[in-house]
Amino acid sequence: MTDPTALNIRILRSLSQDFDTARRQLERSWQHDGPLTLGSAAQQFTGLSSLLGRLSDQVRIGATVPWAAAPEERRAVVMFSGATVPASRALRHFGEALVLLGLLHEHADDPVTPPLTEARVVTVTYQLDEVQDSLGETIRLLRRGAERLGDLPSRTAAARSRTTATAPHTVAPPAATRTATAPAPRRSL
Repeated sequence: MTDPTALNIRILRSLSQDFDTARRQLERSWQHDGPLTLGSAAQQFTGLSSLLGRLSDQVRIGATVPWAAAPEERRAVVMFSGATVPASRALRHFGEALVLLGLLHEHADDPVTPPLTEARVVTVTYQLDEVQDSLGETIRLLRRGAERLGDLPSRTAAARSRTTATAPHTVAPPAATRTATAPAPRRSL
């Protein structure tokens, strides 16, 4: 049987590589292939949403498998679920860019002034930059999660060696006992 912690480390690393590949492909298509079209953006959006689905599947699986009760497995679920936040943010910004591209597509035949065109390009570019930043954060969280899980066995072993080591047992000497004395009689005036 495969060690669940080692499996989670491999999955975290694999997902980080897949998000990194998607990020580089998106960047390359946006910067080198000319203006982003609605069709190519929709296709890239589908790929990115598929990656987010794989990430959320890991959260679901980690929360429902029988061995998920172990502390290491619960920690892995937290790492997967934590990475869903920036990944979802990336998808949200990409969705906003798709809306803008859809509006540009709808009004493609309308007369356009240079300032309006520049404003549209700047707005789409801003959203795409936010996608890149969010994907970068997702990648960092996944990689950090894999590193932390990888360090876990050595940290756990070190902690156990400190807590299970037997110290010489010494018995403290008995405390001095006080004898009860009767209170002094009161003097009457």
